[in-house]
Amino acid sequence: MNFEYLPAGLNGVLSLTIILVSVCRLNAIHKLVLFRVKVQYPMLIMGAAANGASPWMWEMPSWPSVAFSAAVLFCLVADSYQWRAGPPESATSPSPLE
Repeated sequence: MNFEYLPAGLNGVLSLTIILVSVCRLNAIHKLVLFRVKVQYPMLIMGAAANGASPWMWEMPSWPSVAFSAAVLFCLVADSYQWRAGPPESATSPSPLE
């Protein structure tokens, strides 16, 4: 069995999941959301698409690439409780410095 394609497959699945989460969050964004938040998710989609498509760009991903994709997905999932009812308060106004 050839294990060279295992990181590529895992990286592809993780990248696709990052894209799906980002699209769902883009769907929840409205006009009051800060510009930096509006830009963050299209950038994540572009980065995850390029990362997931890397085997077709003659660059096989390795385990560090899989670990980075997993870390990005973990950060998105860890923040999901704030996005259940739409953008959180920190996405629509500057965070308080209390």
